[in-house]
Formats: sequence, structure tokens, C-alpha cells
Amino acid sequence: MPNKVLLNYSTTVPARRSRAECAEMLAAAGACGVHVGAREVSFRLWGEFVRLSVHVEGALSLLRADKRVPRKLKTKAQAERVAWRNVAGFVRYQIALAQVEAVQPKSYARPERRWTPSDALLPLVSVQRRAQLEWEARLE
Repeated sequence: MPNKVLLNYSTTVPARRSRAECAEMLAAAGACGVHVGAREVSFRLWGEFVRLSVHVEGALSLLRADKRVPRKLKTKAQAERVAWRNVAGFVRYQIALAQVEAVQPKSYARPERRWTPSDALLPLVSVQRRAQLEWEARLE
């Protein structure tokens, strides 16, 4: 499979708008203690503390390395827009899945754990499987 261009590499959505969308989505989903900083989003949701890091430098590195990305988009400002847009998309996707109860986030968040968007690749446990595991734990 050929390498793809960084998701949302050509976005024109300002980073401040993506940050505001993250805060709004999390508040609407019932998150507590939502904090949206310059380079991270932190909140408590579903009984777990989550901190999502926004890696602008990583996005900039990918934009600069990809020859298919136009030169005018290989800037730190564009990398910030891209990084925040991708985090907002990640938050939107995770909330949507939880709202339809298709999946539940596996309980692996810890206050000291720093989260990145690549953590989306960590396994998710279905609602039924999670209930089964909790039931088995009670029996032991």
C-alpha cells in the first residue's frame, strides 16, 4: 500500500476553532474538568482521566518530508492547524462510537499517562466483552 499524505494536510480550519470544537464535544459528552491548552487536551470521561497530546512538531516533520505536499503548506502554522484538526477528529470519532455503545474505551488510562492520537490504535473492548470480563472478575 503506498504511503498516504498526512490526514487533513490541506485544512484551512484555524487551530483555535478545532480547540473550541474539542471542548464543546467533550462538554456535550459529559466530560468533566476539560482543559484545552496550546498543545494538549485533558479531561475526565467515563471514569477515566485522559490527556491527548497535540504534536505540532511531528505534523510539521511529516509535512516537510512529503514531496506531495505543496511548499506553501510546509509551515509551522499549517502543522498546528493539521495537528489540531486531527485531534478534533479523533475526539469526535471516539465520542460517536461510545454514544452508540458500539465500543467502550479499554480501561487503560492513568493520570500519569500521556496520550497521543496514535493511541487510537490501542485495542477497544466491545460492551459485551467488557461486561463479560467484569462478570468473570466478580466470580473469582
